[in-house]
Amino acid sequence: MVTLSLLWLVQILWGNIDWVVLAALVVPAPLGVWLALSKPQLGWILAAIMLLAMPRRHAAGTVAALAAGLGISYLLGMRAPDLATMRLWNSAPWPWGMIAGIPLVIMALLKRDRDLALGASLLVSPYWQFPSFVAAWPVAVRSRLWWLLWLAAMLLQFIGQIVALLHYRS
Repeated sequence: MVTLSLLWLVQILWGNIDWVVLAALVVPAPLGVWLALSKPQLGWILAAIMLLAMPRRHAAGTVAALAAGLGISYLLGMRAPDLATMRLWNSAPWPWGMIAGIPLVIMALLKRDRDLALGASLLVSPYWQFPSFVAAWPVAVRSRLWWLLWLAAMLLQFIGQIVALLHYRS
C-alpha cells in the first residue's frame, strides 16, 4: 500500500530514501536492522526492537557489523549534522515532540511494537524532512482517525512538493 501513496511517488521523484526504513518491517531481522538504520533518525528504535528480539549470538554479530560500518562511515567523514544549519528544512517538532514521544518509545520497546517504534521516532528525532513522515504510516493505519490525519498530512506534503517543482521550473 505504501507504494501506491503519493508520498512514495514524491520520494522516488526527489531521490529520498526514507521509504527504505519501511522495508525493515518485512525482511528478516539481521537485514532489517541494516535497513532500519539506513535512516538512523527514523529507524533506531525499530533497530533496537529487532536486536532485542534476536537470539543473542545473532544480535552480537549484527551489532559488531553495525559498529564496524559506523566506524568506517565516521572515518570517511560522515558526521551528525549541526542543528543550527538545518533550521530551513527541518520539520521535526524538536524538542516539544519528546513530551509525547518518550512515552511512545517506552511503550514500543515494552510491547516490541515495530510499527509504533517508527511512528514514535518522528517525535523524538531532532531532525527530519517531510518525506520522513512515511515512517508514521504503519501505525497510522491502525485507526480511522490516524489514517485520515496521515492522509491529510500526505496531501499537504504532496501539494508542497508540487509547488516546489513548479517554482523550480520557473
